[in-house]
Amino acid sequence: LWEGRFKSVLVEDGYAARVMAAYIDLNPIRAGMVKNPEEYKWCSYGEAMQPKSSSGRKIARDGICRLLETNEEIGNKPTEQQVWNKGAADHYRMMLFADGEEIFAEDIHAGDLPDSQKIKRVRKGFRRKNVEKVLAKGGKLSFGEAMRCRVRYFSDGMTVGSREFVDQVFIKSRDRFGKNRKTGARPMRGVGWTAKQEKIYSMRQLVKNVLE
Repeated sequence: LWEGRFKSVLVEDGYAARVMAAYIDLNPIRAGMVKNPEEYKWCSYGEAMQPKSSSGRKIARDGICRLLETNEEIGNKPTEQQVWNKGAADHYRMMLFADGEEIFAEDIHAGDLPDSQKIKRVRKGFRRKNVEKVLAKGGKLSFGEAMRCRVRYFSDGMTVGSREFVDQVFIKSRDRFGKNRKTGARPMRGVGWTAKQEKIYSMRQLVKNVLE
């Protein structure tokens, strides 16, 4: 399922955290273990959608609600006060289906990787007809077709978030980098992540097999 050893990555809250959460919840889809994320009960979304009330379900739902909120809206409220409702469940599900679509997005093909490093093997994902069924009632497909692949930035990127966030982490950890390095944020290559309205950067400039 995880396709490698555990690695720690520092992730900015807000948009980057939502992308990372969806990427993790889609692991069993990419692995071909299930067709829908809620069928894998050991992921956050699967636990949140369990019909029987439990402490685990409450924690999972609180976590998803927090992901869908902004810092300003959450403030210092504890996660127990976050409201789980049908709107939150539907919104996150649309996000997962959009991010797990089986076809490749045009921005993957338009990425800046050479042909030799483009996607070499097809992974499991949602079929277009399933995506259309889920999104028919609202919402647009996100950049996340790339989430169908294994994205190395989410395991090897060291720090993931906005340019400002990654640069701040770099400044605070300056002594851990070479003297010739001047900035922290590096574009996430191969997909066009930094061409989106909400841009995501990485601390590490990965070169080989950024998408597998």
